[in-house]
Amino acid sequence: MLRVTQSNSAARAKSYYSTADYYTEGQELVGLWRGKGAARLKLSGMIDRDDWDLLCDNRQPETGEALTPRRKDERRVGYDFNFHCPKSVSLLYGLTQDQRILQAFRESVEATMEDIEAESKARVRRGGKNEDRLTGNLAWGEFVHFTARPEDGVPDPHLHAHCFVFNGTFDEQEDRWKAVQVGDIKRDAPYFEAVFHSRFARRLEELGLETRRTVNGWELTGIAPETLTTFSRRTARIEKLAKARGITNPDAKAELGAQTRSGKAKEMSMPELNHLWRSRMTEQELASLDAVRRRVGRDPIGEDDRAALGAVERAMAHSFERASVLPERTFLAEALRQGYGVASRETIERLAGKQPLIRATRDGRQLVTSLEVLEEEKAMLRFAREGRGTCRPIHLGTITFPVKNFSEEQKRAVRHVVTSKDRVVLIRGAAGAGKTSMMKVARDVSVAIAAENVILAAGTIGTTRILLNSAKTTPAIANPRIGKGLILHPSVPLIGIFDKTIKLLEGLDSATFVEAFGVTPGFIFETMGGLPAYGALLVPGNGKQVYETVSQFNQCAGFGTMLVDTPSDDNCVSLDEQGDVMVQYGLSDSDKQRLRTGVAIGIRMMFMAGAKQVIIPSNENFLNQENFDPMVGVYLTDIAQADLVERNLNFTPNRTLLTAAHLQATNKMSSSPETGVVSKHQRVWNVLTGTEIPNLYIMDSSIFPTSVGANPMQTIYTFAYIFSKRLLQGMA
Repeated sequence: MLRVTQSNSAARAKSYYSTADYYTEGQELVGLWRGKGAARLKLSGMIDRDDWDLLCDNRQPETGEALTPRRKDERRVGYDFNFHCPKSVSLLYGLTQDQRILQAFRESVEATMEDIEAESKARVRRGGKNEDRLTGNLAWGEFVHFTARPEDGVPDPHLHAHCFVFNGTFDEQEDRWKAVQVGDIKRDAPYFEAVFHSRFARRLEELGLETRRTVNGWELTGIAPETLTTFSRRTARIEKLAKARGITNPDAKAELGAQTRSGKAKEMSMPELNHLWRSRMTEQELASLDAVRRRVGRDPIGEDDRAALGAVERAMAHSFERASVLPERTFLAEALRQGYGVASRETIERLAGKQPLIRATRDGRQLVTSLEVLEEEKAMLRFAREGRGTCRPIHLGTITFPVKNFSEEQKRAVRHVVTSKDRVVLIRGAAGAGKTSMMKVARDVSVAIAAENVILAAGTIGTTRILLNSAKTTPAIANPRIGKGLILHPSVPLIGIFDKTIKLLEGLDSATFVEAFGVTPGFIFETMGGLPAYGALLVPGNGKQVYETVSQFNQCAGFGTMLVDTPSDDNCVSLDEQGDVMVQYGLSDSDKQRLRTGVAIGIRMMFMAGAKQVIIPSNENFLNQENFDPMVGVYLTDIAQADLVERNLNFTPNRTLLTAAHLQATNKMSSSPETGVVSKHQRVWNVLTGTEIPNLYIMDSSIFPTSVGANPMQTIYTFAYIFSKRLLQGMA
């Protein structure tokens, strides 16, 4: 992390790095002067307290003269650039004191600060100008600390550095010191943070330490997440307090941290702390840490060109997912984050520079977009332009507006939307202008479709909704069978964790199934493919359990036990008073028993295939455990536990997760309107005459008369093929 904090108090700047804030028995290094500005002031090496205090008072240490013209008590004294290490690095250094790690950290900090210094500016006001001028020099003090602020009197290991930059930079053109302009630097802080971590991770890899990317950055490979949690007590306390107060903003959390600092209880030496820290670790954790320690200085890990290119390509996809134009440094920061450890900053930025980007400068800032985004925008504009005046209005009748709080301007906008003949209609308004309320009115107007043939293919729920809404004003299609007898093929996904690498995304596709049990007892095993996010949805338990399981994604395999469910009119799709869809579905007792049997067989199959754990997406107490906690996931570790699951799994709503992707049979094909909604020709029945409506058809899975007992894709394809041929032949 890189945090930039402004300081407006000379007294605070003088005391901030005193021994009052941190334990001092070897827990911090003596401050050093850094920067070209410090060299100009003839400051180098270890920081002298008198020199420091003079600069805090805006005076030149050598002469005592004013440094910059501004002398107000509440002026900006400087800026604290705060660099933080990943917790695994802090822990490794705290317990080993390996100077090679410290050197890599300090070199990374210093190199990044030199990058920042090169972009320092001063404001120019002489001669009627109002601009910033590049100066390229700063003066700062670097203070390195090894511990966090104490919790319960004892600090955790936390390697970090404070680089306090004084509010002065030398303008050679005007031959004087002036206040430094850091607005652009603070704006680009995420980029410089990524630069720092890219450098640091690469230096450690060159020392032989393998790194791994995490959700928020990177860590050393070989140190377990639970170990890091043990030594993150202060962070945990701040996060807990932030959650209780509803605080999510990182800056607000940082302020909360400042408000909750603990004072020191007693001075402790690093050997004493080392002993305390080791006492909090298990033998296995100590052994893992020692294995990581032994890698330092051994075979360096080289750059991975393929992984570096992959990092840049992922950054391209991620950066332009929600933005068509963005600052180039936003893209570069993402590329660096994607490539932590695998390649140097120079390699990542060189590969990023080769991407087919369009670049332009606006207000001194380099912006980028991609050729693909440009083509998409051109296509969107072309689609809109070519669609002007080409469409029938959505609605030409009377519009009912809310009685209250609906302005004439909003009414005009709604009328414009529903009466326009343009294919694309845009409404622009300020936040809080009522756009959402306005569009709800536009959405709810009735829509008339005039066509020679109307074919409903909106899926089991969508088609049913259209029919039910239309039936309100068209008695001929008001069939009481609409929406009845919903079939879902409810499925219980099973996840197996293996000792070997599976690489689920490179294995079987999701259309492979076992039909041996399809007729009797009536369930099918179907392969399951999905990204880690889908796996996270299925894993029961607390956040730590979910994280640990998803971290083993490449050792997981899964399939679903899919029930061939029994049709029942109680399972249906209907509309509420507002016209919104309601789905009502429940498993019969016999369906539950058949599904339990299928789940148990699936569990046994997993263990027989070599799984060391099997996970059911359920927090029911199916193992009959005493003191059962539904917030803690229970994972199966023995094949015999399948018997307990077969007896005790109840499929309790909101306790056991069922998935369904094969919705069907709500508008059944039948020989008469008394038993179905469409005829064998897929025409909707006229319930007033008992005959087919000649030009109203349904072509989706809602017309299935019962469960197809498998993935319905091929059945839908077949129906669509037959229907298309008949339609072209005039439904002869």
